Amino acid sequence: MTGSHREHSSQMVATCLGVLVPSNSKSSSKRRHSLQLDENCLATSYDSRVSHSESLERSSNILSKVSPRVRSEKVLNSEKVLNILDDLEASSRRLKGPVQKYPSSGKGIFKKMQERYVAVMPAKGKGKDEHEGLQLWKAGVLAYWENATEHRQDVTPKRTVQLMKIAKVSVWKEDDGGKSVIVRHKKGNDMQELVLCFPSKIDAEEWSYALWTFISMLREVETPINISCGGG
Repeated sequence: MTGSHREHSSQMVATCLGVLVPSNSKSSSKRRHSLQLDENCLATSYDSRVSHSESLERSSNILSKVSPRVRSEKVLNSEKVLNILDDLEASSRRLKGPVQKYPSSGKGIFKKMQERYVAVMPAKGKGKDEHEGLQLWKAGVLAYWENATEHRQDVTPKRTVQLMKIAKVSVWKEDDGGKSVIVRHKKGNDMQELVLCFPSKIDAEEWSYALWTFISMLREVETPINISCGGG
């Protein structure tokens, strides 16, 4: 190897080691360029020594800092929906029970109050997951039966009102005793009313508040999944 070749090789090794070799033939700008090359050479030299397993380990460590956040968001969303479903189930139990109602033909002196059993229930169907289960509730109904036995036996209700079509729930002002609740709802293009009577004023107020809270919960929840639900 000639002297010039040895000098050139020494300069290349020294450059990769981050050492400047003085040379009368190099200008100050070239020395600055050599300094910039030092970092690239060292980085390349380091990466070439990293084994495949070490590289995978580093990637795994990086992903472990990101993936839990993504997974936790999915878990939180699922947990949130499950909590909402639990709340809906608990609230639905407070909304079922015996009531009285005036005949569909209207209120009159000689018309006797009718005994009925009222409840809220989701639309017919089996949700594949908690999100579809929530969608079934949003397609659910307020319904009443002849009695509690018919409700337990899953007999077709005498009347149903779509929960999401209910516009207002309040204690009926025309009832001097304050024991009646009026449910205003939309059917087609018309607004209709359902009046239910309870044993006491407190019962009427609590049921009215519970039903409106139930409907408000459903309206606040977004359910992006669209499924076909049968109504009762």
